[in-house]
Amino acid sequence: MACERLSRSGEGFSLNLQMVERFCGISSLINMANHLSDKRMILVVDDEVMIRQVLSDILSGLGFEVVTAEGGEEALRCFGQHAFSLTMTDRNMSGMAGEELAELLRQRSPAHPVILMSGMSPVARTNFPVGFLPKPFSRAAVTAAVRSALGDAALSG
Repeated sequence: MACERLSRSGEGFSLNLQMVERFCGISSLINMANHLSDKRMILVVDDEVMIRQVLSDILSGLGFEVVTAEGGEEALRCFGQHAFSLTMTDRNMSGMAGEELAELLRQRSPAHPVILMSGMSPVARTNFPVGFLPKPFSRAAVTAAVRSALGDAALSG
C-alpha cells in the first residue's frame, strides 16, 4: 500500500491510499478505516432525548464517537453492529430496565464496561456492573465516571 498526502499545510487533510498488492474487499477497507480512526465509541441508552443529547455533546467533546439508543432493544441491536468501548444506560426506562440491559451485554461480552445512570439515591443501588452516575450530572461527573470505567487517566476533563 502506498500513502500520499494530497493537501498543503493549512488546507485540511486528504489521503490517497493505493492498494499495490491486491484489492482487499469492501469489508477489509472498512476495517482499515475504522482502525485508522482512533476514536473510541460509547453507546448511550436513555428514554429521555435531552439526556441522550447532553451526554452525546459531553462525550463528543471528550473525543468519543457516540451512538444513542432510546431503549434496551435498540441498544442490543446497536451493540451487535459496533465495537463499543463503554455503554452508559439509564437505570429506569420503559420496557427493558438498565440492569437487564447490562446483564444481556455482559452475556455477549463479559468484560464490557457499563455505567448505570439514575436520579434515585445511590444507597438504593446494588450490583452495578462497573459504575454509577447520579442524575442530574455535570460534565466533570461524566468525565470522572468514564475515566473510572475505562481506566483512562489520560482522558481530558
